Amino acid sequence: IDADPSDKSHWTSTISLYGQADNNDKALQLSDRALEYFPGDPVLSMLKANTLQQMNRWDEAIVVARKGLAGIASDDNATRSNVLALIGDSYHQLGQPDSAFAYYERALTEYPDNFLAANNFAYYLAVEGKDLDRAERLSAMSMRGQPDDDTFLDTYAWILFRKNDYVHAKEFIDKALEIEGENAQADVLHHAGDIYYMNGDPEQALKYWEQALKLDPDNDLLKKKVKHKTHFFE
Repeated sequence: IDADPSDKSHWTSTISLYGQADNNDKALQLSDRALEYFPGDPVLSMLKANTLQQMNRWDEAIVVARKGLAGIASDDNATRSNVLALIGDSYHQLGQPDSAFAYYERALTEYPDNFLAANNFAYYLAVEGKDLDRAERLSAMSMRGQPDDDTFLDTYAWILFRKNDYVHAKEFIDKALEIEGENAQADVLHHAGDIYYMNGDPEQALKYWEQALKLDPDNDLLKKKVKHKTHFFE
């Protein structure tokens, strides 16, 4: 970077590497420096916004992402869709689901094959208990695009769970767990516990809740389920 600060690819690669190493302070510092050389650049703005998200600085992430929108080429619908979805994610973390859903709508209007945006939109609809039929359609579309994505499979399983279709929910959560193997995520294990409990297998449900709690020890709902060995709705 110091030898040739005019090469944007060096900046993007280095910022991404620091992000992958969970060194968000350094990634943010480099993002700020890079944007001095490339003001308003959409890719660098998105990297900075992603870093701010990792730091739970959601309001700032929205401001940076919006600035990046202005620099996106008129025919680059995919990038614009990604930035709009990033803003949607931030709004949901801020507890503003209506704003989040509005940005997901815009993201999918710009680029209907944005599978991650469709998945997140579907999942948060399920979390809010809103329009579960549409959530299922969005999630199914994501899985058709990326059928082996464990996150997408988990989302679909959770939507089916919210629709009380416990048998089919188990099929998809089992696929997600199989893909993740020994690296199963806390949310997936938590969902698996709920789904197995509703399928009449409380012993296996408890095992999944216990595994999830080890990964997410501050989760009060998981603590409650493990303590009482039963399911509780959020």
